[in-house]
Amino acid sequence: MAREQKIDREVMRKMWLAEVATKDIARFFGVSSAAVSATAERLELPRRKRGGALADDLPAGSVQVERCKRPEDVPSFGWEPRQDDALLNAATYGERAELAARWGKPVRAVNARWLVLRSAR
Repeated sequence: MAREQKIDREVMRKMWLAEVATKDIARFFGVSSAAVSATAERLELPRRKRGGALADDLPAGSVQVERCKRPEDVPSFGWEPRQDDALLNAATYGERAELAARWGKPVRAVNARWLVLRSAR
């Protein structure tokens, strides 16, 4: 029997190419960083240097994406701008947990999105 796939391959591909940190992708999907790295290898995504930058020797046909400089540049992956604004204003874990309950999303996903947005500041 095949194992349940926790990682949505298309979302993973977009996050990887947007240079979202491996640990943040792992938090988003609720898996380990090793699972994210293994999935990236299976999907033949470009390798990264330490620190998250894509390696210079990209496979043919790959696109190199610049790191997001501002929160509005972060790919949305189904998040609405008003949710991103609310997340950026949520200073504590408790506030983010309340937002997660209100939006019907897992707290882990809300915290991962918050980390991505915060790192783009």
